[in-house]
Amino acid sequence: RGIFEEVAPDVWAHTQASKLLDSGLPYDELVQEPIRRFAKGTPVPAWISHTVEQGGMAAVSMVTAFREEKYKKSHEVSETPFNKIYETDVPFWQWLEQEGRVLNMTKGFELNNARNVSAPIPRIPGSNYPINVLPKFDFSYYPWKDLPKNPTIVDVGGGVGSAMALVLPLAREGTKAIVQDLSRPVLEHAKTFWAERDSTAVPEGRVVLQQHNFLQPQPVKGAAVYFMRFILHDWKDETCIEILKHLHDAADEESRLFIVEAIVGHACHDVGSLLDDGVEGAYPTPMPKPLPANGGRAAEFEAGFDMHMMNVLNGVERTYEQFRQIAAKAGWKPKKVYKTDELSSLKILEFVKM
Repeated sequence: RGIFEEVAPDVWAHTQASKLLDSGLPYDELVQEPIRRFAKGTPVPAWISHTVEQGGMAAVSMVTAFREEKYKKSHEVSETPFNKIYETDVPFWQWLEQEGRVLNMTKGFELNNARNVSAPIPRIPGSNYPINVLPKFDFSYYPWKDLPKNPTIVDVGGGVGSAMALVLPLAREGTKAIVQDLSRPVLEHAKTFWAERDSTAVPEGRVVLQQHNFLQPQPVKGAAVYFMRFILHDWKDETCIEILKHLHDAADEESRLFIVEAIVGHACHDVGSLLDDGVEGAYPTPMPKPLPANGGRAAEFEAGFDMHMMNVLNGVERTYEQFRQIAAKAGWKPKKVYKTDELSSLKILEFVKM
């Protein structure tokens, strides 16, 4: 895929693409402290470490793990192929923190925001080669400026707040983002993240970094938006309902819930009564026959992501109907579905209180 180039028979050289893997640190430093390889440079090495090192090892463990009763019938986040091969009984996120892999955890997921219409596509310094590894998030499809005056957006489980770094430039003046995460090391890294991108955001209070466990009652009441991106796919249905109920209890009648996830499309062309739901954007135009409605191989991202989530956290990628059913049990009803790219399965599901 262009990572290296054969410049002569059996002679290989770096390319502009391989520069994405450069840590920007001297070799001696990397030998002494390998985890520091994520400290500088692009987020690509951290993302590869997550998908290949932890995710890949969990995939290797999958067959043997699911032969054991403990794993094959469990939906718990701490009883997964990942737990088996790494010989740990704590969930993946907690393991990362214990292992001092906060940079692995935060830097790599900055790639989720590598492309957005509101900002230039990140490129390798000194070249015109784009960082384009993950599917595109274009949050401009949502009319952020239509939110009420001086709105508060709560980024629930938001890590360093990388999603808010894309949303705030699209929002109206006076918008405040509260970035919540359970991990103190992540929130410490968030200070650096924001200092590098918008040095006045945190000091001026436009961005607030707040420690919070979303399995507990939500402390911010009556926010304009409760925003959750790539959170619910980590959890079984019952836990998702618990999380959403806490947000429902905190919300007022004008509050919105945004669930931002990869939505699994149906392969069949006839979805029948599902279309009666009447929510705009819920069901994209199917691909023409003889292709499957979801594009077949075009849906590999969702399928691969689903396997990855199962192996690491017993998580799952869901269809629109599955998200709607979960939300309904927590007191939310769908209002509209927004795309984040013309072809991407990554959607913004907007809900309001029943």
